[in-house]
Amino acid sequence: MTASNANPVPHFFDSLRLKPSLISGILPRMVEITRKSILDGVERTISLPLTPKEYYAALISWENGAMIQDAFPMLAPAQREFIKTGITQDQWAELFGADDSEEN
Repeated sequence: MTASNANPVPHFFDSLRLKPSLISGILPRMVEITRKSILDGVERTISLPLTPKEYYAALISWENGAMIQDAFPMLAPAQREFIKTGITQDQWAELFGADDSEEN
């Protein structure tokens, strides 16, 4: 395995579509990301409470080897799972059952 292949995190810049969301004409504070679920192949979009700059900085940190919970500590586990796998919270609950004890 070469050094360029050592990182197990897939390169997401090609698979993520990022769109800033404008709220009442103020600066973007939400980004929408679209991912394809690894469970059913359907593309879905969620909004995250980040600016594009914050999102990309965290994404680069993750791609450079940080654990996703360290790169995106400001997001809930379900939001991080969506970034990683495209699996929504509803899909997760349907597959594994609801977990009311979820922590950040």
